[in-house]
Order: sequence, then structure tokens, then C-alpha cells
Amino acid sequence: MKPLVCAIIALHCCIADAQESIILFSEHFDSVAVPSLPRGWLTSTNRLPSGDFVLTASSVHSPPNTTISTNATVSQWLESPSIDCTGQTPDRLEFYCARSSSHNAALVVEASIDDGMTFPILLGDTLRNPGTTSYTLCSDEIPASIQNQPAVRFRWRLIAAPNGPTGTLRIDDVVVTARLQIPDVEPRTIVVNEIMYDPAHDQCEWIELYHRGTIAVDIGHWRISQRPTTSGTSSFVITNSSALIQPNDFVVIAADSTILSRFDYLSRPDPSIHLFVLNKGGGLGLNNDGDDVVLHDARGRTIDSVSYTPSWHHPDCSDPRGRSLERINPDLPSNDRRNWSSSSAAAGGTPGKVNGIFTNNLPANAALSVDPNPFSPDGDGFEDFCIVHYHLPLTTSLIRISIFDMKGRCVRRLSNCELSGSTGSVVWDGLDESRQRVRIGPYVVYCEAMDAEAGVLATAKTVVVVAAKF
Repeated sequence: MKPLVCAIIALHCCIADAQESIILFSEHFDSVAVPSLPRGWLTSTNRLPSGDFVLTASSVHSPPNTTISTNATVSQWLESPSIDCTGQTPDRLEFYCARSSSHNAALVVEASIDDGMTFPILLGDTLRNPGTTSYTLCSDEIPASIQNQPAVRFRWRLIAAPNGPTGTLRIDDVVVTARLQIPDVEPRTIVVNEIMYDPAHDQCEWIELYHRGTIAVDIGHWRISQRPTTSGTSSFVITNSSALIQPNDFVVIAADSTILSRFDYLSRPDPSIHLFVLNKGGGLGLNNDGDDVVLHDARGRTIDSVSYTPSWHHPDCSDPRGRSLERINPDLPSNDRRNWSSSSAAAGGTPGKVNGIFTNNLPANAALSVDPNPFSPDGDGFEDFCIVHYHLPLTTSLIRISIFDMKGRCVRRLSNCELSGSTGSVVWDGLDESRQRVRIGPYVVYCEAMDAEAGVLATAKTVVVVAAKF
């Protein structure tokens, strides 16, 4: 693949917002073998039935190919594919052009806004031989009439010089830029909220962002960079298209589509979840021994930055592979290790959802509640199960929830040293450990929560009544 010849133009600052030129369309003629033109490109057949402009590998501006036209005594044209400029403000058409010393035909650059039916818009008028056989950069301003048009085509039209010599003309590295209005975005308006840096063997790396601000933000042309190394800084663009993120929305950036096999809800339409699958076979490049995840806006400003390490996982998470790092609260500092811990979700993460260990205000004490209470596990389809809800004064902990009869005997373990956030729920079906229905009467629900990192043990208990209908 050729290097991008026309890089994104430097931003232009203004008082409230910034303007930047972005690449709206580019063609370097390297996607097909000579002599055929790339898909969507058209040419006249005035000189040859097979086409007047073709690809050649000789005398290119950037390898491997360029377009070439021969015989300046015959009128010819080259036409670009249709370009969708909806919601865009195109500002310049740039290309490189080279002629032999004997090529004297005039070159006219035109534009169409009706998908090539007519070309009434003149961009470059009768460009002549510049007197050099080297490539020269041609840059034409695009008028406002092309703004927001859905089917724009550009045409390079040669006006024959019938009495002159033949000669050759080459056109290479065509780029259309557009102006992008970029409103200022305050740092930490959108934050890094969850990181899957060490996925299971059948899964991929992914990063979740969360919009904690109050106004919609377009993350088009935003990018994520990582910790610099001796070979440079790795980075990738989230999306080159406009993507409007509303407050409280989630953005999930996945290396490939295997994320959908474990989190299938991401494939279902949800306006609050924005999934971007980058199809990066080698992953996002997140290091298992720690890395930086730096979020940049389209102007390159840092919006949020997280420098994670494996030590941020919960100490009782013996194998963090396949388990994400979750942010406990998006409003707390991004690099406070106390604000991160292992995901407590059974699937290993919660991309596009509220984090399983999310905590706003921790309760002062542990508490339990049961609903419905009483319940009747008699199989009639009505209140056959109860749900035990727990609230703990710990961000993450290992929980054990047990059911005891009134003689103090443990009849059922609902949870045994499972990783959990500060809140959660478990279901009791009214059965004991041998899968037999327990007798009617009151039972004690006892919850133990241990945070090994802080050395804290929290407990709570409540009573649930098993009833029967008569």
C-alpha cells in the first residue's frame, strides 16, 4: 500500500471552535493491476475502445501505479468515482500531474453534483504544460455549491491540441479534503471506562468509553494511542466517520468481531451503545504487563488517559485472563488504582453496560433484602423463587451467601467466594443442597463479604419465609 501522500492538514484555530481539514477521498491507484482503472473510475474512449486513460507502472509519483494518457491531439477525460459529501464541506481537490515536454493539450478540472450527468462546476481552467517533466502539485479550491451533496464526481478533461505533437500526461495521488468544525471538548468529558487487555483465547481485545458529560460529542476522527516505545507510539483511529455520542452513552472499540460471540447483545440495535469493530487481526496492541490508553480528540488533544497495570486486578482474582479491568466510578480520577478492579461479570466484562463493580456512594453497612418475602416454591408458577439483593460497603469483594434453618444448619449455599461489586443479586429456588424442597417456615439468609486487599469482613443477615398455599 502506498504511503498517504497528502496528510491531514494542520488545524486552524478560532476563538470558540477549531477547524481542521480531513481526508474525504483519496486514490493512489494501487488497488488494481495495470492497465485497468480502480473500481468506479471512468474514462473516455475517443482514442481507444478500451479507454483513453489507463494505469501504468512507469514514471509514477508514488509506487506502484499512476494513470497515463497519450496523444494530446485527441480530446480525452478521466472521471472519479461518486463521492458522498453529505454533511461535509469539501474545500480542496489536490493531485499530482506530470507531462512530457511535447504534451500541449489544455487540462480542465470540473465537478458534477448530479453523479456525472453534467459537469457545470469549473475548478481548474485550462491548465497548461508547466515546462517541466517532473510531477507538480495541483491544488484547486472546491466551491461551496458542492457542500452537502450526496453524489459528487470530479473530471479531468483534456482539450485536444490537434496541430501539435502527441506526448503523455500522468495524474497520480488524488486527494479531496473537507473542512471539519470541531467544538472544544473538555478533558474527561468522555473517559476510558473498561479495558480488556488480556482476552480469552477465543476473544479479542476491547476498550469501553463512557460519556459522563452533558452535551453530545462527535468522536469522528478521534484516536487512541498507547505507551511510547523505542520504535514509536502506536495509535489507531476509532472512526473516520461522524459519530455523535450522547451523554451516558457507551463506546466499545473492539479489535475484531469475536466480541459478539460472548456479548451478543452488542449486535442488537441500542442507541446508547456505539460499537466500532476495527478488524485488527493482531489486536489493539494492549500489553499484558501494563500500558497507556490515551484518548485524543480530532485536534489531538488528550481527553482522558489511563496507565493500567495487572496489579489493578482484585488480589483474589487468581487468573485475570478473559476478565476486564473496570472503572468503579467514572467521576473519580482515571489513574487512581483504587478506582479500578476486576470485572465481577460472569462473562468477564460488561462492554456497553454499566460496570458490574460501579459504585456511586457506598453504604455505611452491609444490607440484605429479599423479594418476594414470603415466597412459595411449589411449582405453580407464582412466586416460586425469591431474589436476594445485597448492598456492601466494599467496591469489590468475595461473597458467600448461605441459607440456614432455625436450628443453625446450613441448608444451601447460594454463592461461595464469588467475585462481586458493591451490589448484586442471587436467586433462591427454595431447594436445599440435595435439590429437595425445604420445609415451610422461616430461614436466615447470611451474607459474608471479604475484601482481601483491605482486610475487611462485612456481614449481613435477614429472614426469608418459605410458605405454602392451602
